[in-house]
Amino acid sequence: MEQLLYRTQLPSTWSAFFARHGSLTAVQEQAIPLILAGRDTLVSAPTASGKTEAVIAPLLERYLLGPNAVRGREPTLHILYISPTRALVRDLYE
Repeated sequence: MEQLLYRTQLPSTWSAFFARHGSLTAVQEQAIPLILAGRDTLVSAPTASGKTEAVIAPLLERYLLGPNAVRGREPTLHILYISPTRALVRDLYE
């Protein structure tokens, strides 16, 4: 998927999560369409590969669109995000 397509699919979150980077990482290109489509998704990739952005940006986008964002689905968004919080915080502040 091209960058422009991602920008149009993530109108509310693109700037905050991806604008400062030259391009999306492989994990972001694979995960974003699945999450936007409402699919259950398990994302596993090396440290600093963009997993958090790959998951949180499309989830926030779906949340901002409201219950009608995904047709045929129950109008509820459930998020279970498991991450090594201590390690992530340490990486962010080093």
